[in-house]
Amino acid sequence: MKLLKTIVSCVLKELNDNVPLVVAKHPVGLKEIVEDFKAKTLRSAHGNQNVQIVGIWGMGGSGKTTLAKELYNEISSSMERFSFVFDVRDAANKGLLVEKQKKLLEDLGVQNKKLDNIEEGMRTLSWVLRSNKVLIVLDDVDNVEQLDVLLPIKESLERGSLIIITTRAYDVLKSWGISSIYKMRQLDPLYAKQLFCWHAFLKPYSSDEFEKLVEQFLEVCNGLPLSLKVFGAQLFGESRKEYWESQLHRISNTLSNDIKQKLKVSYDSLDDEEKKMFLDTACFFIGENSSLAIEVWNGMKWSALRNWERLLHRCLVELDGENCIRMHDHLRDLGRDIANKQSPYRLWFPQQIIDVHKRVKKRIGIQGIIATSNQIMWTNSMGIPMMIEKAEEVDEFRVCCSHGKLMVKTNGGIWSLEPSVLGLKYLVINGDYFNQVMVGDISRELVWLRWFQIGRRNLPLGLPLRTLRVLELYEKIYREHRLEELWGETNGEVSSVRLPVLNLHFNP
Repeated sequence: MKLLKTIVSCVLKELNDNVPLVVAKHPVGLKEIVEDFKAKTLRSAHGNQNVQIVGIWGMGGSGKTTLAKELYNEISSSMERFSFVFDVRDAANKGLLVEKQKKLLEDLGVQNKKLDNIEEGMRTLSWVLRSNKVLIVLDDVDNVEQLDVLLPIKESLERGSLIIITTRAYDVLKSWGISSIYKMRQLDPLYAKQLFCWHAFLKPYSSDEFEKLVEQFLEVCNGLPLSLKVFGAQLFGESRKEYWESQLHRISNTLSNDIKQKLKVSYDSLDDEEKKMFLDTACFFIGENSSLAIEVWNGMKWSALRNWERLLHRCLVELDGENCIRMHDHLRDLGRDIANKQSPYRLWFPQQIIDVHKRVKKRIGIQGIIATSNQIMWTNSMGIPMMIEKAEEVDEFRVCCSHGKLMVKTNGGIWSLEPSVLGLKYLVINGDYFNQVMVGDISRELVWLRWFQIGRRNLPLGLPLRTLRVLELYEKIYREHRLEELWGETNGEVSSVRLPVLNLHFNP
């Protein structure tokens, strides 16, 4: 039996492709922090416990995720299964915890599992977690319920499993009964200086003429790794001391505890296209492959590659080992705060559409909408949305097309968005909500369309093929119809089709 378990463990390791996470461009002082973590947390957690559940606690930007990624890369090879779940808090705010459950299940060996709701995900996870020695990292948790949803059986985990939870909220760890908690501390002054200089000068020290200014920036950054990286990268290539002094003055005049407002100085230094791409990334493209985002921005007639490299060099965005986009939660929240206050609006979660509708009394422009709830959009025989009684317990966010208007249904009611003022460029939808209407009536400028559970024989008429650059279709799992053609001869724009990205995901 022991030999069989060893063989199974080896096979599972081969099947579970362990692609190392990209940790840090300049991992200054990281080795020492890892050793300190092990000495203070893993050793004390080991004792007589067969399962270790530990927390990494600290303020935003203190390096919690960086430490967790380094530990994950180091420990995962000794585990049967492993999973790193990013941005739990953000997923919960958008009602997408079931997607995180699917991610966990896939990493733990359960492929293509259809989950109708969170409760079903919890039942499946309960069964899977009992069967494997696992390493699981839950990153950026801020509520006990999130832990219950993703780790429904903490008392019955397989022996030897390790769970690492990163959070800004100490009380969440204590409420969940976690006693082994590692508190992130400020970077040692020497390491803080090296990290800043690596990003500002591409070496771990500064020239004599900038030494005093560097020390002043270090004082403002207060040992916070995120600030050291972003401000250092912002100053890279700038030999004018006047520019350094002006940026230092702007940052110093911001309240010391308002990190996002400090970071806004870096946003303000971007040009117009770079700002738009930063906002798009914060709202739509985190977790997406960078090549897809660049194709979308090329479709906007922007200098996508040049701008993207500038965002990377300024540490405002990151790429993981699979070329997928990551963004620190402070920078993400900063981008979304800015996007939520200006037109064209970027709508990525339900409450926004209500807030924008209540706050803005005039016609508005919309850059993009993500609407992928699994809730049902009720329509009558003419395809017109039907008002139903408000149900507070149901989180609904649905988009459909009817009589040349884009209709958005939420718990708070149904809103009609005039197509002539939308200027809609990005649309992510779930299900067939184009009812008796030409898509061209909704947006003649659509660049990116991602359509889940399409369930049709053909695409609707009027798809704006002259502007569309990225088309992604995901067939319905339980389908009545199969997609037979993308567009027919009746569409007069077929000759002008140019799709750099066409992703078709069909069931066998």
